[in-house]
Amino acid sequence: MNRLVFASINLLVILLSASLAFSQTAGRLTGKVLNASGQGVGQAQVRLKKGPEVVQRTTTSADGSFSFDDLPPEYYSVEIESNGKSHTSLQSLEVNKTPVHVELSFSDQSSVTTTATSSSAEPVVLTASSPTIQASSAEVARSYETRTVRSLPLIDRQNQDLISLMPGVTPPVITEDRIVDPQRSRLYNVNGLPEYANAYYQDGSYGVERFSGRQSRIQPNTSVQQLDVRTSNYNAEQGLAGGAHVNTTSRPGTNAVHGSAFLLHSNDFLTTRSPVNFSTADPGFNTNQFGGSLGGPLAKDKTFWFMGYEAYLRRGSLLQIDTVPTANLRAGNFDQISGLALYNPGTGLGSGMNRTPFGNNRIPQASINPFAQSILNSLPLPNQPGSANNLVGSGMLRDDQHRMDGKIDHRFSEKSTGFFRYGFTTDSVNRLSQLGALGNSADAEMRNHSAVASFTQGIGQTGIMEARVGFSRYRNAISPSTGLTSFDSDLSRFGFPSGLPEITVAGFGSYGLPGNYPSKAVNNNWDAALNGGFHNGMHYLKAGAQVVMTRASGFDSGAFSPRGSFQFGSGATSAPGAPVGSLNSPYNAFASFLLGAPSTSGSSTFQTTPTYQQTLTSGYVTDTINWRKNIHIELGMRYDVFSPLRTRFDNSAVTFNPTTNQLTSNNGSSGNYDLNNFSPRVGLVIRPIERIAIR
Repeated sequence: MNRLVFASINLLVILLSASLAFSQTAGRLTGKVLNASGQGVGQAQVRLKKGPEVVQRTTTSADGSFSFDDLPPEYYSVEIESNGKSHTSLQSLEVNKTPVHVELSFSDQSSVTTTATSSSAEPVVLTASSPTIQASSAEVARSYETRTVRSLPLIDRQNQDLISLMPGVTPPVITEDRIVDPQRSRLYNVNGLPEYANAYYQDGSYGVERFSGRQSRIQPNTSVQQLDVRTSNYNAEQGLAGGAHVNTTSRPGTNAVHGSAFLLHSNDFLTTRSPVNFSTADPGFNTNQFGGSLGGPLAKDKTFWFMGYEAYLRRGSLLQIDTVPTANLRAGNFDQISGLALYNPGTGLGSGMNRTPFGNNRIPQASINPFAQSILNSLPLPNQPGSANNLVGSGMLRDDQHRMDGKIDHRFSEKSTGFFRYGFTTDSVNRLSQLGALGNSADAEMRNHSAVASFTQGIGQTGIMEARVGFSRYRNAISPSTGLTSFDSDLSRFGFPSGLPEITVAGFGSYGLPGNYPSKAVNNNWDAALNGGFHNGMHYLKAGAQVVMTRASGFDSGAFSPRGSFQFGSGATSAPGAPVGSLNSPYNAFASFLLGAPSTSGSSTFQTTPTYQQTLTSGYVTDTINWRKNIHIELGMRYDVFSPLRTRFDNSAVTFNPTTNQLTSNNGSSGNYDLNNFSPRVGLVIRPIERIAIR
């Protein structure tokens, strides 16, 4: 019965929100029209204008109050008409996510422009403020407008750095591995919650990359009209976030053609050499960042266009620090290691008892595994003292990133507007290693897409509705760098025809490609939502629904590489019962590598690409009550349904049984779980008095 109720609610919400998306981007302007004695003027016509255009109209209530909702971040002016007389304010109002309140009174001739022809026309005074303390909401939030985003000196022009200016946010950490994350996303915690608890939107469209919880696509600064960040006490309208709720709004075009351009160049002549790089070779560092924006009208007062573009091109080397064995260790000579005892894993019992030690901690040359010897012959010798971090050098890095956005805004009527935006990011990274084919040399080809379409319709003088659909796609294909096949002949001879396996020696790092190379991570998000708002006196009612469908494919193959993984620990050459992690454990592990005695080994592969998909359905209702003049009460309820995780393709893995030397298909009869049989996980949040803010 419960499952039937949940399914019915789920279907109802989906029907309400088919082809629609959340209004995460809009601002609000409220006010009151007063006469000379301070009394409210009812039934006055109020027009909100952007330049010469009227974007919304409304009529004041009996006490003179009015409200404009779901406004794109922009500068506006207000025009009043009462008793046949019309007055326009001179002061421009900046509207963003922080609500703006104005009062219009009939006094002070010098503060307005009077458009009425009557000599008895009374002027209008406009007073407005956007206070530091958000007196009309208990949210902890901040908005960064386009001038701030584009003007502040942000490293590699990532607007995510601005999030760190919020209270409760840890300093963002840059993802240094350009292969895994070519966008160099910022990782940060909000109010002690993990990084993946943050939610990201672009123009209200959901855009979280499910493999790591990072932002699917980072919008170029030239295209950002406003960056909105919420870190706690969200309104019921916001969901799917425990940490930060971040949304970027795209810039629109205007009636005037406008544009911008920038260029940043840096090279090895303008920068200092790394103090830990003792090489005399020229690093050849060269970086160029450039881009710009351009916008204008397609049809004056009707249709507008905007384009933004940014590029990041880097050439040169990247500092690398590795651990490689010394000449003595490569020869099997461990006699200089104090307190070390090496035991021959080929002696004694299978449990390790009765092993015999190597004399003088020296491994005979004849006992060194030929494949291990081939690996060692291709490893460079240390260029620094010590046995850890003893190889300092550099590897070539090439990074070509291009980010672009295009947007069309159209005004169907004074009450109907819409827009479509498409963004695309491409990033090609090639990174080589000072260890050659034994390092993690790899190529990454990232392709990210983001598209949003929205339609807003005014209903009467006090209502508004918004419908929105969005799509985002994240893809990052990682492959070994071409031209690094010097081990092919040896690999075939030693039984590794498919490529270099992953070799991990505890205390010395890994040789060969990581287990997830090659890989192709793909994440698709589809979302749709519907919002409606209605203002009546002191109440502002709002309701909406959202559906997010996500499908992720291309997860790595698990504990082992498809080419095979060999993990060498200290157990094979240690004394029986010796504690793992002792001071000499790395030397025991390297001795195990020389002898070809891994602690664990294996290979993981799938017949089809591993995938999962999920549907997230949400609905909310809020009521903001402006009681009296300085008390705001927010009531809200939100309902979220998370469908079970399920695979896109079934029966896609096999298991090897070493006893029978057979592969067994997982066809459901061998113990697979059908996640569709589990009951949905439902989250219901009711906030009877969600927010009370008094100023």
